[in-house]
Amino acid sequence: MNFRLTLPEHGAEGRTVMDLVVSILAYKHPLSANEILDEIKNQYKVKVTYQAVHKSLNILMKEKVVVKEDKSFKLDIEWIKSLERFYESLTVSYFSDLETENHLNKSKQ
Repeated sequence: MNFRLTLPEHGAEGRTVMDLVVSILAYKHPLSANEILDEIKNQYKVKVTYQAVHKSLNILMKEKVVVKEDKSFKLDIEWIKSLERFYESLTVSYFSDLETENHLNKSKQ
């Protein structure tokens, strides 16, 4: 998957419409495209068009990040599970490296 996404954070500066859509759907779901548009405008105070939201939703659906049910959108459960697997792998990798490094540093003392 060649999808670039910044992690959810407060504010909208420097974030794409796709990032904002994912952030909104992480906490409120399912939502229609118009409801997502309203959330972006109200929560992030960003001027964005319906067309930009719709285009972002289409890309996110193509990338299997978002699914459409009836006329509403939500995050794809399989995508969420893949993030969980990535997080678990990352945690194991980094924490095992840190534990090894800490152990080696203590041995040198």
